[in-house]
Amino acid sequence: MWKAMGRTAWVAVAVALLASGCEFLEDWDTHGLDGSHDDGSHDQVRVTILWVKPMPAVVGAGGRVNLQARCTLRTRFPAQQVLVKARRQVFTGGHLMADLHNEVWRGRGTYDSSVPFFLPMPAPIGWYRVVTTMTAGGSSSQKTMQFRVH
Repeated sequence: MWKAMGRTAWVAVAVALLASGCEFLEDWDTHGLDGSHDDGSHDQVRVTILWVKPMPAVVGAGGRVNLQARCTLRTRFPAQQVLVKARRQVFTGGHLMADLHNEVWRGRGTYDSSVPFFLPMPAPIGWYRVVTTMTAGGSSSQKTMQFRVH
């Protein structure tokens, strides 16, 4: 029956599914995340950081900066839950000022994450660089943001 459906019918079905809230996800290839052939373990996970940003981008000593990130998580199975580890390293003047960690169990989808960073009083004036790394399963993603202390 499905083979007999024409292209127009497939498009109509796809539009109806999207309108009802279904999400189409790309097909998994037969290769592992490291390029190796799939051994059938079915535990492939892919995490990707879409963007990172500090809120606010300019702050005074003793202030608070929310280190925000948005990431997507792909899993082999829709109901699969994986442990997502997030790390935010705050640098200024080439020195590590903070190393913030958090972990949360997540399923397939897109998620926002925000971690507060409280500047000491006094804090060095200048640019701060934040390296955000998210790891899930055998996959990791990394992005960098900056904020300024005045």
